[in-house]
Amino acid sequence: MIIRLLALLMLFAIPCMSFGKDKCTTGSEFVPPLCPLRLEKISTIEIEENGVRGKVSPEYQIDCASFKLDAKKVRMFFSRAKVADKIAALHKLNASLCYASGTLKFASGKEAKWFIGQLQEGWLYMEENDSSMTLYCPACTFKPFIY
Repeated sequence: MIIRLLALLMLFAIPCMSFGKDKCTTGSEFVPPLCPLRLEKISTIEIEENGVRGKVSPEYQIDCASFKLDAKKVRMFFSRAKVADKIAALHKLNASLCYASGTLKFASGKEAKWFIGQLQEGWLYMEENDSSMTLYCPACTFKPFIY
């Protein structure tokens, strides 16, 4: 009986262990499954919107002026961010009311549109192949992110 209980405990505990840097995680109650973000070398970061207030009800008095990203912080976000499961992210992550957006240019000449929210979430849209990634950066515990 005890051996069965230990075997059952191991069966459920192993998927919940944190994996190495190159592996995906299973997620948790508040965090979606996350996988490594592999991008080619970023050559240029363009910031087109900064400290923008999302479209929310006017009753919310939100000031987004303090959510300003510079190229260094955008680069830090992308170096630390993970790819989140899109459906799980919708259910587990809060959407930011404040955001910044722009374009990444890669060393190969390819481009991608980006969006980064104040609550450590983001999106990357690769125009070349019409694909997008939902991102989450639990390691982005620096200003101006709220964590």
